[in-house]
Amino acid sequence: MSDCDRYNNLMWLSYARGLLAPADMSGMESHVKSCDQCRQQLDFARKVAAAVDPDPNGPPDDWVSEAAAKFDLSIANQTPLPIFGELVFDSYLHDKEGIRSPGRQSRHLLFQLPPFQMDLALEYSGRQLKMIMGHLLSRTATAIAIAQRFRLDLRIATRSYTAKPNQLGEFSFTIDAEITGEPLELRCTFEEGPCVIILIPC
Repeated sequence: MSDCDRYNNLMWLSYARGLLAPADMSGMESHVKSCDQCRQQLDFARKVAAAVDPDPNGPPDDWVSEAAAKFDLSIANQTPLPIFGELVFDSYLHDKEGIRSPGRQSRHLLFQLPPFQMDLALEYSGRQLKMIMGHLLSRTATAIAIAQRFRLDLRIATRSYTAKPNQLGEFSFTIDAEITGEPLELRCTFEEGPCVIILIPC
């Protein structure tokens, strides 16, 4: 029996997050009742949605305060508060059997944040995160110039890492940290103050 390819993982994630049109939602609800494979995909998509988008109306206020405290920034009283980048692509949801070298694996994530997209590649060796390479993507040269004014701060457990995008919007962190399952926090800080918080699921 061949695999069901009626809906891909991104569609199931969009379904789980309530981002589809009612007609599409209805069709998927009918299909999943009779398809075990899609039911498994939906179960997984719901877990991912709960991790990356616990509240479709926006992140809870205490998330902002907690993230600020972890980065030693007093931003709770600033207006407007920083926003959370939205995860729009995760290669773990798309690749059933990723092509990986022995003992090494990679993951591709894409986040939406105004006025950029952030493209991240995470390189692992077993349970150790070795590197994060990123690219701030924009359609305009002006936005790329703005990207160079970002400072990127990554905190993993008690360690912190800092990077600045180059003239192409590219950056990287060299890391050697064990993955515990907790999301990693990446703060994009503009010169004038805090801007966007990225929660990286691990």
